[in-house]
Amino acid sequence: MQSLALVQLLISQTLAATHVSCSATTGDFLIEMTPERGPIGAQRFLELVEDGFFTDIPMFRVLPGFLVQYGIPGRMDLKSTWEKWTSTRIKDDPHLGENNRDKFMKGDMSFAGAGADSRTTQVFVTYRDGTGLGGALHEVPFGKVIKGMENVEAFYSGYGDTHPFGNKGPVQSRMWSEGNTYLKKEFDKLDYINECHVVKEEGETTKRDLATDDSSSDSDKDQNAEQHDKDKDRNIVDLEANEAHSNDVKVVEVEPETPTPVVAKVTTMADKQSVSPVFVVAIFVAAAVVLFWIRRSGFAYRKLRVL
Repeated sequence: MQSLALVQLLISQTLAATHVSCSATTGDFLIEMTPERGPIGAQRFLELVEDGFFTDIPMFRVLPGFLVQYGIPGRMDLKSTWEKWTSTRIKDDPHLGENNRDKFMKGDMSFAGAGADSRTTQVFVTYRDGTGLGGALHEVPFGKVIKGMENVEAFYSGYGDTHPFGNKGPVQSRMWSEGNTYLKKEFDKLDYINECHVVKEEGETTKRDLATDDSSSDSDKDQNAEQHDKDKDRNIVDLEANEAHSNDVKVVEVEPETPTPVVAKVTTMADKQSVSPVFVVAIFVAAAVVLFWIRRSGFAYRKLRVL
């Protein structure tokens, strides 16, 4: 347990005080990362943001009083770029709450999934405290909406739940195969996330900024940065669905009709942060110790109840 706690501490320190700003059709909202609760999930979410994944993303499942779920991209012209994410799943974060459950509060963010180590790209934001979530392996908060929650709650919800849990919502298999063309034709009132980006602290520089600095003069940096934001068109596809019950709700994933994704090694965010080499080595060493300890001790998480 001490080794596991060390890994969480190291990743949490690396991602501490990180915020993500998102622009949506209803307005902007700000997310504060909480890596102390879900370090691996927080790391993956930031990787997706940095890669420009959350661009033109439909808010396809909006259930007032429960949650909004998104993460199925609709840019079919970029389908080849989606595969690098949908073919790699991340390990589950451990539940830190009482009785192996994490308590969800309004504005908390988590990945959706379907079983052990199944998280890929889809996330959800809770609309109220005490939703009944937190028992499934993938239901671990990694961030929280701290500003603009009214815009998140304003996403159009008139279509109800997604098929097969609802009769009027989008059919996710068609979202996978037809993308936003299908949604804009048959569900034209849906809201979208326009884009998301990491909010930098004073003096912090991201990879994208470095690339711009290397290829631009001081006089045209601002222009190139603006053009780069317009070009963040990388998207990924996954197919996930949720089923909600009054007192025992779950968020589960429906497998896409594509080759079965495989579990991939989780990379670090060290190359995206100003972290010393010694700190990076410490993360890897601690991670190796945890994996060895888990295999030796037979540590296992609770099984997901598949509805």
